[in-house]
Amino acid sequence: MSDILLEIRNLSTYFETRSGVVKAVDGLDLTLRRNHTMCVVGESGSGKSMTASSILQILKRPGRIVSGEMIYHFRDGRTVDIARLDPNSKQMRAIRGKYISMIFQEPMTSMSPVHTIGSQISEMMLVHEDVSKAEAKARTIELLTRVRIPDAAARFSSYPFQLSGGMRQRAMIAMALACRPDLVIADEPTTALDVTTQANVLNLMREIQRESGISIMLITHDLGVVAEVADDVTVMYLGRTMEQANVFDLFNAPKHPYTRALLGSVPRLDLQRGERLTQIRGMVPNPFARPTGCPFVTRCPERRFGLCDRQEPDLYRLDGSTSRCFQHDPVHAAAWAQNDEVLA
Repeated sequence: MSDILLEIRNLSTYFETRSGVVKAVDGLDLTLRRNHTMCVVGESGSGKSMTASSILQILKRPGRIVSGEMIYHFRDGRTVDIARLDPNSKQMRAIRGKYISMIFQEPMTSMSPVHTIGSQISEMMLVHEDVSKAEAKARTIELLTRVRIPDAAARFSSYPFQLSGGMRQRAMIAMALACRPDLVIADEPTTALDVTTQANVLNLMREIQRESGISIMLITHDLGVVAEVADDVTVMYLGRTMEQANVFDLFNAPKHPYTRALLGSVPRLDLQRGERLTQIRGMVPNPFARPTGCPFVTRCPERRFGLCDRQEPDLYRLDGSTSRCFQHDPVHAAAWAQNDEVLA
C-alpha cells in the first residue's frame, strides 16, 4: 500500500466577484503521508482554510476549483481525483465524512444548535454505514467516552450550548472520527480554548492517531504547536506553497525567507536582554493587488532587484524538502550569491 494518502498538484481555487478574481488558492502543491501529521502554517489570508474547504469540496459560492489535481489514495489501491468530482455527487458525498472528515474552528457555529450532539454524531454513521439507530447510539456513546467526555450516556442528549468550549471541541473530534476516516482535517481546533484545554485536545488527537493510524492535517498559526505535533510542515503564502519539509529540517534549517521570518518572530528563551523579535514588515497584500513576481517580494528582506520583482519562482525540490525561492534555482543561484543589491 502506498505511503502517500493525498497528493495536491497545482491546485487553484478562485472566487469571481464583482470587484475581480480572488485567488484564494493559487497553484498549491502538497503531499500528505499516511499516519502522519501535516501542519499547514502561514498568516491570515494565506489560503489555509480555503485549502481545507477545497479538499472537502465545501466551497461557498462563488468559490470554485479552476485547475489542479487532488489525488486521494484509498487503502485498497484505488485512486480518485477529488478536484474532478461534482461537490454534490454521490461519490463526493461518500468520501466526505467517511474517508475525509473535518474538525472546524468553532464548534458552536459548526454544530446544529437545535439537535443534540448525540444525534449529530449518530447521523454520520447512519448516512455512511449500514447500522441501526441502536448500534449508532451505542457507538456514539463509546466515542464520547473515548474523547473523555464525562458521563457520555447522559451527554448524548445534550445540546451544544449546554457544553463548555473544550467539551464541544471534543464532541467535534468524536464526530470527525465517527466513520473511522483515513484523514482528519483540523482547522485551528484550539483557537478559542484556554492553554490547558488546548494541550488536552492536542494530546487527545495524538493519542487517537497512535491508536487508529489516521492522518491529520492541522491548520494553525501557533508554531509552538507545530513543533510539538507535526511530522511534516507546509508553509503557505498568498495561496501558494512557499516551503514543505519535515518538522526537524524546517525548524533547524528553514529554506525560504518567509519561513525564516515566521520563525524569527517567535519568542525564544535564549534572547538577550533588549534583543527584539524579527518583524515581518508590511501586511499580506490585498487579493486584488497581488505583486508581480514572487508572492513574498514586497516583504522579503532577501529579495533581488530585477529578478524577484519580475519573475515568479518555481517550487524547487531540494534534499527532502521544497522551496519557492530563486536562491535554490540552479540557474540563478550563482547570480543570487553575487548580487548584494536588494529592493528598497
